Amino acid sequence: PGARDKLDEFLLKYDDYTPWQTVDQELRARLLLASESLKSKLAARDLTDDRRDAGNAVRKVEAALEQTDSAWWSKALSDVADVQDRLADLREKYASHEPWSAVAEELAARLAAAVAGLRCKLFARSVKDDEREVAGLVSKVEAALKQKDPAFWHEAVAAASGVRDTIADLDQKYFNFEGWARISDEQTARLAAAVSKLRGNIAERDLADDRRSGRALVRKVADQVDQVDPAFWREGLQGAAEVYDRLADLGLKYDGHEAWQAIDEILREDLRRAVAELKAKLARRDLRDDERTASAAVGKIEQALRRSDPQWWAEALAAAAEISDQLLDLADKYDAVDTWGQVATGLTGRLDAAVAALRAK
Repeated sequence: PGARDKLDEFLLKYDDYTPWQTVDQELRARLLLASESLKSKLAARDLTDDRRDAGNAVRKVEAALEQTDSAWWSKALSDVADVQDRLADLREKYASHEPWSAVAEELAARLAAAVAGLRCKLFARSVKDDEREVAGLVSKVEAALKQKDPAFWHEAVAAASGVRDTIADLDQKYFNFEGWARISDEQTARLAAAVSKLRGNIAERDLADDRRSGRALVRKVADQVDQVDPAFWREGLQGAAEVYDRLADLGLKYDGHEAWQAIDEILREDLRRAVAELKAKLARRDLRDDERTASAAVGKIEQALRRSDPQWWAEALAAAAEISDQLLDLADKYDAVDTWGQVATGLTGRLDAAVAALRAK
């Protein structure tokens, strides 16, 4: 700049001197050539330094590929942005310097290859870590199979839901990675097998408990058959209704379970027999009471025959119609009781005879 300023002073000084213009042009051409030569020398020196510095920065990223600790890979990737910014600055600095283009391309290619390698390493490590995590979760569910306390089985089955969610999230994370699909299928199959066995254990334990409780309920009803007080028989019949409801609930719980179907048939048959015996006992007790009541009613009709006042006969005939209806109701009540037939025949015969005698009077 100082040389150009001096030439400008001379040009003003010799503004009207034509020969100076020729001298000025020659001097300015020599100055330009010298300036360009100096710039080239400086650029070459800067390019060497910048190439060395940029190369070292790229090499530092490449060196992380040799490390086994994933922390180095992550750190190198976090430094890549700074290296890329540095290369961009140098690209702008040497925009008109052709030798830098080849250097820039080489460094950019090396950096891109290092980044790809680091990302592959991190991805592979991530897959391995996630596989190890999922395998550990599945192993915890499988470990419950070695326990004898059903509480562990229930906890494991509940935990399996969370494991399935974890696998589903990782399926999304590695959606385009075929290697994960194999891992996911293997762990999902292990988990499903463990849950199936756990549920089988729970079902067997529940079935044994429910069979035991079902037997106890049926036995409680059956025990009332041996009692002599009719109140116990009625209590047994009331309890039988609750037992039937409980068996219905268990039927829904073990729907399609062949083992329970066999148990259910036995329990229902035992309950049916107990109920039938209780009903028969109550029927026999009621039959005696009803027979006594009906016999007394027929006896009153027969007593009217000994009266001399026709009004008694008319009242007795009217009462006989009601007794006949009552006998029909009792016939329905004791339809399944054979002994009632004989009782009914006797009572009906006495009633018909008394009515016929009253009508004759």
